Amino acid sequence: MSKMKRVVVGLPEDVLEDLDLLASGISGRRSELIREACVRYLDELKRIKLREQMKLGYQEMGELNVLLAEEMSRLAMDELATAELTRRTPAEPTGDVGEGDGNGR
Repeated sequence: MSKMKRVVVGLPEDVLEDLDLLASGISGRRSELIREACVRYLDELKRIKLREQMKLGYQEMGELNVLLAEEMSRLAMDELATAELTRRTPAEPTGDVGEGDGNGR
């Protein structure tokens, strides 16, 4: 842990009594219990803040993702339509149409 600084904090008597009871069962040192509680609380606040930032980011990206999905869908549908037309179009005849009498002469 980094360099320690002493802080004076006022606490209600009932909270202090609970801290003393807990501290006697864990480490016996009130300051250690308070320090650990502060660290855990701050970690939880950081996690909450990160989740909120991620939530906002996903919401902002959601609009872009919908637009991209719609565009990709349009492109895919255009490609499918083009492929369908190509498949249905009869092959161009080779040679000139209309020459001869149709009997190969």
